[in-house]
Amino acid sequence: MRFNLGMNPVADRLARHTASAAALLLDWLLPTVCVACERPLPAGLPNPDHDPPRGWCAACAGSLPGLSSPRCPVCGEPARSLVPGPCPACRARPPAIDRTIVLADYARPLDHLIQAIKFGRQSALAPPLGRLLARAAARGWDWPMPPDAVVAVPMTPARLAGRGFNQALLLARPVAAAFGLRPAGALIARVRQGAPASSLGASQRRGALAHAFAADGVTRGASVLVVDDVMTTGATLQAAAAALKSAGAARVIACVAARTPPPDTCST
Repeated sequence: MRFNLGMNPVADRLARHTASAAALLLDWLLPTVCVACERPLPAGLPNPDHDPPRGWCAACAGSLPGLSSPRCPVCGEPARSLVPGPCPACRARPPAIDRTIVLADYARPLDHLIQAIKFGRQSALAPPLGRLLARAAARGWDWPMPPDAVVAVPMTPARLAGRGFNQALLLARPVAAAFGLRPAGALIARVRQGAPASSLGASQRRGALAHAFAADGVTRGASVLVVDDVMTTGATLQAAAAALKSAGAARVIACVAARTPPPDTCST
């Protein structure tokens, strides 16, 4: 991640607009394919109000598994009853996360797409996914005021150096832009990595992630939107939300591209 701390605001805006215009021009001039089905996309600029975002065909963008599924508004698990509101687990033990916005289920094609980004180092696939997630975030945001900050779940410097990029940050940029913001990377840091979460069970994840994050500079009473790629047990986002609330945030909303539902319980 690069910080243009020495650039004046006018030059900074000009640079960002130039980069965006260049990306649009390339999409118009060069043949592109859908990131999910890899079929060619029509040439020309999409209509941002109606068409799927750049990098997606209409069929894939509108048919992701779980795209319109009813969910627990707190943990994002599929709803298990017709009763609106939080699931029994979230009512019994409210987590630090106040709400979870989910794009779709962690199933084809999202699972393959996210794995290609994270483990195949295909970072170019992340911006189209981030643009689709941004639409979900805008639809799912139900407070009268926009978030005060958007942050990506951070990585330790060692893990970041090994991968070369933080996939959560690549997703967070379009999400933040949807609210007229830029990711506020300085608000939260990962101070302890531990074993990869995918290798641990739910209780092990919670223990491994205790005190894994440190937050600073949070405006007291702020609403913070936290972006990540996949939510499984919710332990990572729960730990990040707890750190942000300890630093002064009043509301923490998780925003994830994919949710992996446990087979039997609604776990946070």
